[in-house]
Amino acid sequence: PVPEFRFVTVIEPKFERDVVIVDAGIYDRGNAHNWPIFPRSPWDIPEYPDFPDTSGPVVRNVLGEFINNWKTDSFDMTNLLPDDTICPDDNPDCATDGSNGYLWVARKWRNGTTQDYYPVTAIDPYRDSSYGSISLREILKHKIALIVKDNTSGLISFETLEGLALVEGINSGMNAWIMARAAEGEGFISENNRLAASEILTSYFGVAGLQQSGWQERTTTGDVRIEDFIGATSLISGELPDLFIDTTRLETFYLWESDSCLANLEFPCYPFRDLNTDTIIAGAMPEVGYLIRGIGTEPLYLYKSKYGSNPPFYIDKREGTVVAIRYANNYFRTSHFNFNVMAMDEVSARQVFETMMEWLSYQPFINAGKVNANYFGSDVKKYRNISNHLHELKEQGLLPSMSEL
Repeated sequence: PVPEFRFVTVIEPKFERDVVIVDAGIYDRGNAHNWPIFPRSPWDIPEYPDFPDTSGPVVRNVLGEFINNWKTDSFDMTNLLPDDTICPDDNPDCATDGSNGYLWVARKWRNGTTQDYYPVTAIDPYRDSSYGSISLREILKHKIALIVKDNTSGLISFETLEGLALVEGINSGMNAWIMARAAEGEGFISENNRLAASEILTSYFGVAGLQQSGWQERTTTGDVRIEDFIGATSLISGELPDLFIDTTRLETFYLWESDSCLANLEFPCYPFRDLNTDTIIAGAMPEVGYLIRGIGTEPLYLYKSKYGSNPPFYIDKREGTVVAIRYANNYFRTSHFNFNVMAMDEVSARQVFETMMEWLSYQPFINAGKVNANYFGSDVKKYRNISNHLHELKEQGLLPSMSEL
């Protein structure tokens, strides 16, 4: 029998640009208590001097400058994409009650988006319209994806429209680097009860498991500060330097808030500033945790705790655990860091960033628009099955946008 005719849209990967930042951070005071500055709207973020100046998005500005320092003028930080609107029957009021078949949200607010920076949870999508915050076409313009989630709550969900675009990008020859705290969520996981990573995080990034502290819940309910990550010790010192938290950058680039902070003035919102003397105490980044690496990965950094090997009884021992890896196989190169390098000493952070970007720039198959066609390992079927599963969910209308989660 002759198969039914239907149109098929084909996207040819161009990879004409170098790096896209997919910012999966949650910028919402109701759901996050520690996140990089992001001026989503004036009523979402407390004003200076109570909190740092809200000139941002800081992820775009700081990491974008790192990218341009690595490769001059390759990252667009300034040409903002306009907001989009879709109004039924030219009706300016796009928010309807749904009774006439129209959906609640038809506006797409871009929130500082450029062609190289997409804050995917802060872009309001066309609800239930199968449009993600970033499309496959936009992903495939880039050679490297930098996936950032730099806050203590939520997770990077790859079972989304944006996740599908990233998976297809990697399958097409793109390389990727995750810098994320609590990539699979912030729930407290004890040392002997580690959280297994999702299939995509394991298959594409070599992360077998993650351990998190539950910082946000324990901070807001127990009036106890458990953050202790002050840096990372390099395992390949000839290539990557040791990293140390810069408390000034940690205070300048991040907002800190919790119910406990607001209810108890004696309980500092900043974990490193004395309220009486206004001096910085030893600073640490919360909810970094550590990871369990999969087969074939290369460990890069070990956790450095401000308590060393003798933490208080209410904090798990993390000193010397793995916090960063990279993964190279026959198809692509990826890396996973449990932290964002922008909070580190700037000189060392730049060196690490540029070294990793050079490593990720090895892409012998990218011009083919697909993984190594000359290698027929069992992983090819695994990657194809993951892609097919996501496409099936999309066809069934079960694949949301990250901004809808």
